[in-house]
Amino acid sequence: MLTKEQLQPFCSTDETRLSLQTPYVRDGCTYATDGRVAVRVPGEVPGCHVDVNAPDTGKVIDQIPDSGSWIPVTMPEDITASVPCEDCRGDPDHECAACDGTGEVTAKFYWRGTTYDIDGTCPLCDGSGVCARCGGTGWHSNDDPVKLGSNVYSANRLAKVAALPGVMLCDVEGYQPVRFRFDDDGEGAIMPMRMEAI
Repeated sequence: MLTKEQLQPFCSTDETRLSLQTPYVRDGCTYATDGRVAVRVPGEVPGCHVDVNAPDTGKVIDQIPDSGSWIPVTMPEDITASVPCEDCRGDPDHECAACDGTGEVTAKFYWRGTTYDIDGTCPLCDGSGVCARCGGTGWHSNDDPVKLGSNVYSANRLAKVAALPGVMLCDVEGYQPVRFRFDDDGEGAIMPMRMEAI
C-alpha cells in the first residue's frame, strides 16, 4: 500500500482548495487529487484524515471507461518532471527581479505586462526576496507535452503517474479523463492535454 508521503505529490497546491491539499479517506478508500490527476487506494492509509464531505473522487474514477487497451506508463528518458526556472535559470540564490531581493518595494514598477503601485511587501515574491516564478527552488513543473498511446499528457503529471508501481493506462482517444491502475488494487485518472496528438 502507498504511504501518505507517496500520495502527497498528487494533491493540490492551490490554497483555495483546502480539501484537496492532503490525501483523505472517504467511503473506505484513500484519495489524493489535484483536479487533473486522481489516485485511489483501497483502505485507510495511515496518517490520512477521514473526510465524508470531501469531493467524491471515487464516483468520478468509476465513470471513466476501462474497456480500451491497457498500456504501460513510461516516461521518455530525456524528459523530466521539472525544468530549470526560466526567470532565474535554475539558480536558487537568484533574487526577485521586482524587489532586488529585499522583499519590499516602494514605487511604481512594471512587471510582465502589469503596473504596480506598491509601498510595502513585494507582491511577486510575497516578501521572500527570492525568484517569484519558482519560489527560490530554481525549478518549476515541466508542462511539455508527452505522447503516450492515443493522447498527449503534461510531462509533470505523467511523471507522477509513471512513478506508481506496475502502472498501466487504459488507452482511449479524445479529450476525456483516462483511467489507470497500479499494484495493490490502486487506480486513478489523468486528464490529457487539450491538443492534437504529436
